[in-house]
Amino acid sequence: MSDTKDPVKPAGAAPTAAPATTPGAVASGPTKSSGSSIDPATILKNNPLKWNVQQVCDFVKDLPGCSDYVEDFQLQEIDGQALMLLKADHLMSAMAIKLGPALKICSAVDELREALKQN
Repeated sequence: MSDTKDPVKPAGAAPTAAPATTPGAVASGPTKSSGSSIDPATILKNNPLKWNVQQVCDFVKDLPGCSDYVEDFQLQEIDGQALMLLKADHLMSAMAIKLGPALKICSAVDELREALKQN
């Protein structure tokens, strides 16, 4: 007998198992609780203001509960500069993102802003 669960993977299974490749440790920091989980030295090396759309999408994909919204970030062409300007209001109204994921994204962006201020 063949088992059907191997060829079919749930949509959310891959992002949690695979580490971020483009933003590096920056993307993995916010997956923990908010606070000072982002290393300022890493921010200086991988300045989020210079991220392209794909790097922003990788960042969002690695945030818990936010991988469903990666396509929205691509469609809206959100690069690093735009990411740093986003507010929860933008995410919920213009991008129709639910409150929970919007708050998680905003919290992670706030952490990036704080880390940039330290450098």
